[in-house]
Amino acid sequence: MWKEILKNHAHDSIGCCCSDKVHREIVARFELAEDMADNLIRFYMRKIADNMPQSDADKLVLFNLMPWPREEVINTTVRLRASQFNLRDDRGQPVPYFIRHAREIDPGLIDRQIVHYGNYDPFMEFDIQINQIVPSMGYRTLYIEANQPGNVIAAKSDAEGILENAFWQIALNEDGSLQLVDKDSGVRYDRVLQIEESSDDGDEYDYSPAKEEWVITAANAKPQCDIIHEAWQSRAVIRYEMAVPRNLQERSARQSTGRVGVEMVVTLSDNSRRIDVDINLDNQADDHRLRVLVPTPFNTDSVLADTQFGSLTRPVNDSAMNNWQQEGWKEAPVPVWNMLNYAALQEGRNGMAVFSEGLREFEVIGEEKKTFAITLLRGVGLLGKEDLLLRPGRPSGIKMPVPDSQLRGLLSCRLSLLSYTGTPTAAGVAQQARAWLTPVQCYNKIPWDAMKLNKAGFNVPESYSLLKMPPVGCLISALKKAEDRQEVILRLFNPAESATCDATVAFSREVISCSETMMDETHYHRGKSRFKSIGAFFTRPVTDVQLPACLNSNQTEATYARPDC
Repeated sequence: MWKEILKNHAHDSIGCCCSDKVHREIVARFELAEDMADNLIRFYMRKIADNMPQSDADKLVLFNLMPWPREEVINTTVRLRASQFNLRDDRGQPVPYFIRHAREIDPGLIDRQIVHYGNYDPFMEFDIQINQIVPSMGYRTLYIEANQPGNVIAAKSDAEGILENAFWQIALNEDGSLQLVDKDSGVRYDRVLQIEESSDDGDEYDYSPAKEEWVITAANAKPQCDIIHEAWQSRAVIRYEMAVPRNLQERSARQSTGRVGVEMVVTLSDNSRRIDVDINLDNQADDHRLRVLVPTPFNTDSVLADTQFGSLTRPVNDSAMNNWQQEGWKEAPVPVWNMLNYAALQEGRNGMAVFSEGLREFEVIGEEKKTFAITLLRGVGLLGKEDLLLRPGRPSGIKMPVPDSQLRGLLSCRLSLLSYTGTPTAAGVAQQARAWLTPVQCYNKIPWDAMKLNKAGFNVPESYSLLKMPPVGCLISALKKAEDRQEVILRLFNPAESATCDATVAFSREVISCSETMMDETHYHRGKSRFKSIGAFFTRPVTDVQLPACLNSNQTEATYARPDC
């Protein structure tokens, strides 16, 4: 799996500066690696569920891969041969649930052997919503009792046109953008999630606007808005179509026969400070850039963005842009920055963070530099192109047509908004971003399995937690078995830009030894150089790691490694 991903890490492959044929091969490798990862996760979730004491009972197992307990609104699917069911926990208490959708499915989709022996009774598939607390770095089990009446919750009846919970009040504007009110701080955000469309006269290497620019927003859109209230979640579904120039020639002529279809799904959970956003685009135009805008009221000259194993503060405006050509720059130093998972703007104690899944590029724009502009799409037609507005002179690559890089068709994007108070480190912004990217995983165990697996020679508990850490401070980058010995490797890093932090790790089993290791998992001894010829990289230090033992007598060995070793 990892070797397949590494095949995409060649210089131009990782930067997506290739021919269409090579890009299709890159996509195929990523799809293969993702499929392998999904099936590996599902395999081990099933192995755990199969080796519980009541292994053949219908159950729903919830897995939390973050090192702190999480109360989450979970949308999942269960299958059973019944028209109703009861959901209970491991103490026999009924668990309330909301039915989002229900449908009949063919038994052959469950196991071909069922219909092979003439049993054609259908199965039911229920998309359900639950609100549960899942233990840290562990799992809990809910049992499904077929043909029993359950505690089915009705949808909540909130005010029309508004999404609201304890933290947010969200209203829809006439153009399909949002007006947000943070109830804790009183901070208001207006025209949030408006789409901006502009030209892209660049190539696969660099963005550059057209010499005759025409920027279009969805301010005049006539959206169709639907508000859906469920038991523990509400969502707004916003749909509209933007008329845009079909190409650069139409943009110069101020014509717009192209189109971009936009569907936004804005989800607000009852217990969450996050506003989750899914954006689905249908792009039917060339040579343009689409961005989603998140205006803030914060006056600031810098923006924080995360990187691998840390974070950096960037200027929202680069003074070198004023005279870059006079100083002989080959390319304009446009303050378009990259993030790994999040970026944050802040003034005083209040801030707004934007989380992204795969959307790496952002800029802070506007006359007062207060608005996040997150790039959703760049459509270009050439691998390399000469004499750009922001990069005059020779082309950066071969002038090869790459029509697939216009990204015509459907594209799905995900992001989330989080308001916070205090510093990003104290508010646990990095941890919240990681939690959003690591949802609770669910496994529905049923008595029928198309593929049979041998059971282990031992049982696992119905509920389990391996370790616990606070949701602030250090982050886990790896938790794995050591390559050549019976020890657990725990790697921690400090996500802050300048502050040090402590890490307290509580294991559910007694730790009988703990030692610091190098990145190659060899034990580190004081006085020995941590760095080898392969090079070194540095992060802000973890100042103290405490590994308190728990009260039970079961024992295991653990070791930890720091990424600055």
